[in-house]
Amino acid sequence: MEYRQFIASDLPALESLWSTVFGDAYLRPGLSQADLETRTLDNAQFDAECSVVALEGDTPIGFVLSFAQQAFENDLYWEAALPGWIGAVLVHPEHQRLGIGSQLLQAAEASHTRKQRFSMMLGSSETLSAFFPGVDEAWDGAIRFFSHHGYRRMRPTVFVNIDLVHFSPPERVLEKIAELRESGIRMDLSSSDHESAYEAFMREQGHAGWEDRLEHWRSAPENTVVAIEGDRIVGEVPSLWAKEGRAGYGNIYTVSDYRGRGIGMGMLVKVMGVCRDRGAVTMPLWTRPETHERFYAKLGYFIERSYVVWGKALNVEILSPGWITRYH
Repeated sequence: MEYRQFIASDLPALESLWSTVFGDAYLRPGLSQADLETRTLDNAQFDAECSVVALEGDTPIGFVLSFAQQAFENDLYWEAALPGWIGAVLVHPEHQRLGIGSQLLQAAEASHTRKQRFSMMLGSSETLSAFFPGVDEAWDGAIRFFSHHGYRRMRPTVFVNIDLVHFSPPERVLEKIAELRESGIRMDLSSSDHESAYEAFMREQGHAGWEDRLEHWRSAPENTVVAIEGDRIVGEVPSLWAKEGRAGYGNIYTVSDYRGRGIGMGMLVKVMGVCRDRGAVTMPLWTRPETHERFYAKLGYFIERSYVVWGKALNVEILSPGWITRYH
């Protein structure tokens, strides 16, 4: 058995193995090669260096898919040490119970540790586009596997969705958007005309990896919605996509001194309209139950399924009492 880093030519095998392993157990088992490419190599958060393939001869028989949450500021922490994320571990049924899954997971964890990530999480977060929102408590095999490797229940999460075709923003939301417009803040789909403003926005925020994020924006500026006041960008929703009737986005971010004014909600309404115009009929996502209640439910999102995010500590030495994180 050999193990190596995930590469582009693995996508056909990943598509075949995904359908074989998950069948009808996953919310959307039929992920095409194009879907998987979007969620891996085309995803700025995908970490190919920490994603590992198990080979029997030249044939891929197992995968671990890893992601890395980019540094950002939200209401709970600022530039804290960030975890690595496992999006999926899958091994062909004919090769299960041979320790291959364990080898894949341990190889991914070692790679994340070398990159100074303090913990590993299973699933996704509000700002991470991965595969799973967490571990379904009904998946006994997954519970046993990850428990054996030191993972523990961390927090609940929910998979929510909305009907974009019949979506109409609530009157209160429309009033708030109108108030923002009157105050000089508008929500626009970005374009190359915004390049100077977007670069200034990236430099101003100064988060780790902002140069890569800027290049990612330059490759497709039409996939980002921005909030603009004058010539200044004060918020963004990047990485919009619409495919096969579904839509999604990367994260919702508003600069600190503009929060609490409904800008995030206004940008999301704009995103929903853009994605509907591009053919999407639903926009599923996963989030925390309290975030759904505070934010998404106000637009009509409903809960389809509940999960639990699992995690484990990798390298406590890089943590200090000064770190404030949402995970511990």
